[in-house]
Order: sequence, then C-alpha cells, then structure tokens
Amino acid sequence: MSLKPIFLGLLFSTSIGLIAGDSESIRDMRISLADGPWTEARQFQLRDEVFTGLYRIKGQFNLPTELAATEEVVLFVSVLGSFEAYWDGALIGRNGKVGANPETEVEGNLFKILPLTDDQAKAGSHELELRISNWNGAGKVRFYGAFVGPSDDLYQIKRGETVFFMSFVGFFCAVALFYLLFFLLVERHEAYLTLALLCVAISVLLTFEYLKFFLDYPYSFHFPRLQIIAALTALSGLLLIRFCLVRFGGPGRLAMICSVIGMTYYFVFEKGYDGKSFGIMFTALLVSGLVVFLAVRQSKKGALTVFIPLVICIIPSLFPGLRFMDTYFFLSFVLLILVLQVEMALHARNQGRAMRESQLRSVILKHELTKKHIQPHFILNTLTSVVEWIEENPLTGIRMIEALADEFRIFNGIIDVGLIPVSQELALCRAHLEVMSFTLDRTLELEVADLDQAEQIPPGIFHTLLENALTHGDLERPGPILSIRREQENHRTCFTITNPIRPGNGHPFQEGTGLAYVKARLEDSFPDKWRIEVGPQQASWQVKITLEAIRVD
Repeated sequence: MSLKPIFLGLLFSTSIGLIAGDSESIRDMRISLADGPWTEARQFQLRDEVFTGLYRIKGQFNLPTELAATEEVVLFVSVLGSFEAYWDGALIGRNGKVGANPETEVEGNLFKILPLTDDQAKAGSHELELRISNWNGAGKVRFYGAFVGPSDDLYQIKRGETVFFMSFVGFFCAVALFYLLFFLLVERHEAYLTLALLCVAISVLLTFEYLKFFLDYPYSFHFPRLQIIAALTALSGLLLIRFCLVRFGGPGRLAMICSVIGMTYYFVFEKGYDGKSFGIMFTALLVSGLVVFLAVRQSKKGALTVFIPLVICIIPSLFPGLRFMDTYFFLSFVLLILVLQVEMALHARNQGRAMRESQLRSVILKHELTKKHIQPHFILNTLTSVVEWIEENPLTGIRMIEALADEFRIFNGIIDVGLIPVSQELALCRAHLEVMSFTLDRTLELEVADLDQAEQIPPGIFHTLLENALTHGDLERPGPILSIRREQENHRTCFTITNPIRPGNGHPFQEGTGLAYVKARLEDSFPDKWRIEVGPQQASWQVKITLEAIRVD
C-alpha cells in the first residue's frame, strides 16, 4: 500500500514532562506508513503534512540491570491513536482497537500503561513495535513518547505537580466566590465582578490544563481540549485587561481592539497549540502592563502595586526554555491574584473612608446652604419690607409673604438632595428674585439660554451666584440681574453665568464663602471632573463652570 510520506510529531517529554525516576525512553525509532519500508523518524519534520489511516512505529529500549531488578516494570505509551503494542515481537496489550477504517476502530485513550513480565523486563536490548490507527485524529499524527520504568514511578507521572497546581483551583474558586458575593451584596462595582469572572476562568483553565493527568480520555478529545485551553486563555486574558481598565481607566476601546487582533493572529497563524496559548496570554499580559503603566505615569493609587506582579508574570515568558504556560504562568498568576486582593482591599478601605468624608462634607454643605439662605440680615430686611408693604399696600404685602413662602418651600425640598434638576434650581432663583423685587421695590429679572431643564446639578450653585450678583452687582443697570447660558464643548457641559458690575469695580468678590460653597458642591458631585473660571468680562462679572460628566433624568 503506497501512501504519501507524512509528518510524525515527536513531542516526548516537552508535551507531557514524563520522566521522574529511573525510566528508559524509546530510541533508534523508525516509522512505517502501513506496510511500507521502515524509515528514520527524524526525517519526518514537515509539520504541515496531514495523514489519516494505519501506520507503525518501531524503536529500541536498552534496559539496565538496576531497572530489570525492579519488582514491577511497566511500559508507558502516549500516542494520538488506537494501537497494538508488540514487545520483542509478542503482543503485550492494546489501547482501544486498531481498525482498517473509521467504522472498525475503537478509540483508545491518550495514555496507556502496560505491565511487563519478568522475562520481558530482563536487562538488555528490547524492541517495541506499535501498530496504530488514527481515524479519529483529524489527520494529525502525534507520538508523545514511550517509556519503561518502575510502576511506582510511571503510575505517579506528574501526580505531585498535578496535585500541587490543582490545589490552586480551590484558591481561585474561593477568591471568585468572595468577590461575586461582594459584588452582589456589598457594592455593584464592575471591578469586583470582573475579578470574580477572571478567577473562574483561570480555575477552569487550570482544570483543562492538567485534565490529562487525572482523567483518561479518548485520544480524539486531545486537540479539542487544546482548543478549549486556547479559548480559556483568551477569555482569561481579556478579563485581566478589562479588570485593569475598570480599575485604573485608560484607552479601553483601543486596548480591547488591539488585544483581540493580537490574540486572533496567534490563534490563526501559530501552528502549535502551546504557541497559541503562549502568544494569547503574552498579548494579554503586555496590554495589561501597558494600561497599568499609564496609570503609574498618572500617579493613580494602587497602579504601582499591580504593575510589579504583572512584570513578574511577563519576565518568565521571555525565556523560551521555561515551560511558561504549564508552570510559571500559574505560579505568577497566583501572586498576581494575591496582590490584586490586597489592592482591592485597600481600594475598598479608601472608598469607605472617602464615603464617610463625603457624608461629612454633605452635612457641612447642607449646613452652609442653610446658613447662606437663612441669613439674619436677609430675614430682618425681608420682614421689615413685609411690614412696610402691609402698612402701605396689604395686597402687595400678602404677595410678598406668598413669594417668601414659595422660596422656603422650594429650599426645603432641595436641602437634603445631592443633585437636583436645573428646572428646580431656576425655580428657587426666580422665587428669590421675586422676594428681592419686593424688598428693593424694583423688578429683577433672570435670563436663561439653552438650558436643559432635566440636567442634574448640585443644589444652590446658581442661587449662590445670584446672591453674589445682588450683593456686588450693578442693580441700577437695566436688563437682567443675572444671565445663565449653557453650551456643549467636546462632550463637556459649560454654564456661563454673568451679571453687570459697577464701572471701576473689576473684582467685586474673590474667593469668598459663596464661591467656596460652589466649588465644594461641584467637587462633591463631580469629583475631579469640573473646572471653574472667574473674572471680569467687559462690564460684567463672569463665572464659567465646565463639567465633564453630567446626568439627565
């Protein structure tokens, strides 16, 4: 039967890291396609060849006297296919059933251990021949190795390392459960949910990585398992990047697009699955490191704490000789998760402290708003005006009392609220102007332009600037006593508030209690996302408030 020469992969201990003791590996290997001539295995290095069918492998073992004296000697074979094993020409066992076609083949497992008798395990040279069919191997030919050694050694292959790394599954699951409950019961912050999902993804990745050492599965599942590992690696990497973006900010869309492009490149063009997983995770670590590095440059809290373990994760990947994805990645990732836990705990503590400070600041601001609105001289002047109007014109006096009641009614409704609609703030300002119009015995007007009545702003900021205009502005000039204009600039909302000032009075007020209150309110409602500019503009005094984030109800 004449068949095209194919690639026979020789991954040996690189893939399964087998020998841990006095085991002997197969040597002087030859392969044969069905009944063709024996050929040196090392000649088949064409990784793109595809073959499905029957083939044979033959090789030599040289068993030393020490190994032959062992009580129980076994043969360990790992091959992508069903096989019959012949030792010195005698059949010693099967893995599944070799078939001449897909219908007659019974799938074997990826690993198979066959016992050798005392006569078969004598010291000296022995020949192993494997007759293999790989109808369910998707055209891939892989021989991962054959080893002869003590049963205690080969039955425990990778057992210690597997138990060690699988214990981390419990650690990652515990961390995931903690942050999931924290997200559900304490604070609905995306960072906690992302960290929980990241730990779940790493747990499943670890399980599939070491699945081959504690679960016998059919050889046809081997490459689907490697595809699942590559997909889980990509998911874990994207979750890591997302966590860094949520926690520290940055060019989120650009980072995710670049990550997906890089991971897709490795998944499509890298031939080996170890290379796929390595390239995908290296891309994720590199992008995450860049995101956190930008946060370090911006002196963001916690960024340096996270950046150091990310660097520790990346460094082992720079040395090709290390089994990065099998060993060092999981070890370094445990360190990274531990550091992330510490950083998130510190972040939660700082958030709690900031919340308490915010609550205290809110109480102080509430007190300031009350003190500013119910000033003794304002109450005395207003009551005096009420008495005068009642004596001179009772109907006007009643209207003034009603206007004052409206103002206090609106004020009472906003005093305990952090943000109010612009419409409510304007209603407070107009009510105050109506009261002051009676007090000053002249009509005072408020001018507004392009305001969105539903936008949310801190209570009392326009009212405070109105009080400043009434105190320091030019009340004799015709026209509105205060003008409020809204503009949109590059996704920022700008409020420009102007009032006329007397000639020669270029600085009617500086950093007084009114402006200090406005700044405190802005910082409380829009931390680090506001800007205020104050100064004279021709014959007017102008206050420009710029907000980077504003809500609309």
